[in-house]
Amino acid sequence: KLTQKPIRRIYRTMVALSPAYLDRMAKHEWKVITGLLRKLNILSEADATAIAMYCQTYSDWRKAVKATAEQRAWTVGTDKEGNIFSRRHEWDRIRERNMEACRKWLCEFGLTPSSRARVQVEEEVKNDFDSFLSRFN
Repeated sequence: KLTQKPIRRIYRTMVALSPAYLDRMAKHEWKVITGLLRKLNILSEADATAIAMYCQTYSDWRKAVKATAEQRAWTVGTDKEGNIFSRRHEWDRIRERNMEACRKWLCEFGLTPSSRARVQVEEEVKNDFDSFLSRFN
């Protein structure tokens, strides 16, 4: 039988110790997401790799957002013949791919409105009579 002490220790360790290979922004997101998952009581050591992948993807998305803002998402110019053209900047493509990847990771952890709506939680039966009545609903 597990006691609360080892589980609390696992939670504290996971929140405090992000993987060394994560960059600074990803480590910050690690603390945020593990703290949130802990509050929701769904944090598990088995999820450490998935959490790390989400955190690094989040960090890459943030970098791409910054680069896109600095360099603009689209370039508009004219070619040698005087035709106007537009070209999407690669940072905007990276931003979009990482945004979608983050959304998928958040869905995996039940951290989007639509993923939470799909979660079904059974109500706790109060007593034997309620249990008996619940069979007829």
